Amino acid sequence: MCLLLALCFAVSSPAGEPPEYVFVPDPDADGAAMLSGSTWMAIGPDFTLRVQRIGEDERRAFIEKVTGSPTDPFASPPDRPPGFITFVMELANNGAGNLVFRSQQCWLVTDKNEILHPIGMEGLRARYGLVGREMGPAYERSVTAVVPTTRTLYAGDSLAGLLVYRTFKPKTKRYKLEIQITTASGDVSRVTIPYRRIKKERSENP
Repeated sequence: MCLLLALCFAVSSPAGEPPEYVFVPDPDADGAAMLSGSTWMAIGPDFTLRVQRIGEDERRAFIEKVTGSPTDPFASPPDRPPGFITFVMELANNGAGNLVFRSQQCWLVTDKNEILHPIGMEGLRARYGLVGREMGPAYERSVTAVVPTTRTLYAGDSLAGLLVYRTFKPKTKRYKLEIQITTASGDVSRVTIPYRRIKKERSENP
């Protein structure tokens, strides 16, 4: 099932950017994947990968669609700016052998020398001060929308889920998402998804 196409995302000023700026895809950057609209795509001999950045409303809709839970464990309090950067990704195995996906090989790298790793269940427990304890049924269920830590995709298999990162430094001007996929031959394919910061256009009407 193509979850990216099933949900119609409208991305505008997601988390991580100062109010006067917005980050936009940078398809002209070195090594960038192919961009179609707001969706990145990489097609290898053994796989197809689609990635799209989404905002808080889209993340909540995705979690509810996938898990049936309306609870978003990454939601920001009403009096605070968004604290996470979110991507939805789909990976399909188009080859005859196996693919290996590891979420910890999906780095968000900024021009300020920050390297961020996606947040999973343990990261959420740490955020809520619940290390070693249960988070509650609603949170436990909703976090299953996040991509698995490790998954072997057999021929014809696919996976879809969220990659969620904490926000980066406010002075960041560029960042890129680097995703590594290990093929059946042991080769590693790296997909680069870059963004750059621009000033928001001001409305002519006050």
